[in-house]
Amino acid sequence: MNKPILYIDMDNVLVNFQSGIAALDTETRETYRGNYDEVPNIFSKMKPIKGAVEAVHTLAEHYDIYALSTAPWNNPTAWSDKVLWIQKYFGTVLYKRLILSHHKNLNKGEFLIDDRLKNGVETFEGEHLHFGVDYKNWQEITDYLLDKAVVYKAQKKKEEKSHIELNSLWLEYQEYEKVFIYPNGIQHKEETSANCPHNLARYLQDKLHCSLLEISTKRGLLYCVINDKKSENFEKIILKWQKMYSKLFIDFAENKYSFDCSLIKFSKFKQIYTKPQEVKITTFNKSRPYVCENLMSRWARDRIYETIEKNLEQME
Repeated sequence: MNKPILYIDMDNVLVNFQSGIAALDTETRETYRGNYDEVPNIFSKMKPIKGAVEAVHTLAEHYDIYALSTAPWNNPTAWSDKVLWIQKYFGTVLYKRLILSHHKNLNKGEFLIDDRLKNGVETFEGEHLHFGVDYKNWQEITDYLLDKAVVYKAQKKKEEKSHIELNSLWLEYQEYEKVFIYPNGIQHKEETSANCPHNLARYLQDKLHCSLLEISTKRGLLYCVINDKKSENFEKIILKWQKMYSKLFIDFAENKYSFDCSLIKFSKFKQIYTKPQEVKITTFNKSRPYVCENLMSRWARDRIYETIEKNLEQME
């Protein structure tokens, strides 16, 4: 099971920057006052923040950890000193896991511990843990991340189970036509409920007695409709809808034996997934046929289906 990725800033998070300033002689402090990060070799003089070393070793059991720091552009010694500092205090736990960048937002991961909002931190896609502000010390942040690790592990097990069950179901339905509908991408010039992806999927389920899978992925909801009653109209309808919405958002599943392999061939997901192991499924469920509870809801459903059928007739 893959561990969640955790990035940790160095200055004032792992490293006690003030300890390096305190180690300077009076003359150097006066010369570089206000620009201490430009003092040659100042980073080699710094000590770890209290609790940082112990916390990293503890969290390394649950997280894929990297030191993610920004080194001053006008002080080349800082770059090499940071490498030596990590080697000295963290040894193998952060071996070849130091990233020096002024654009931290380019790194992909679940968590980033940083004491500032600069250098891309403010647009980091994962969760920013504001050290020294939201979390006062390493004990607070360690407690939080250990709790998160338990939740993450449980979620990953759930995802893996869903993945296995979905691929097993895919084999069960291997001889039937299947189509993907990607709700987030469908756009139509006439924005009506009849053009809603959910209603299109329900139409196939109700009118052609297809099976409907609602699949939650890391990229949003995905519908898969299975023509397990072998309706002759199934392919005709999908081909018409492809003219209305494009194959980018409605397309036939190309692989009979593997959901993973089929999804990476789906037009919308080709650029997202390139290998089966990259497919991320959160949950899925086999949707039951919709039962209208009252006369009004039945009337509304019938009007929607009538509109869908009129649109299909226009595509003749």
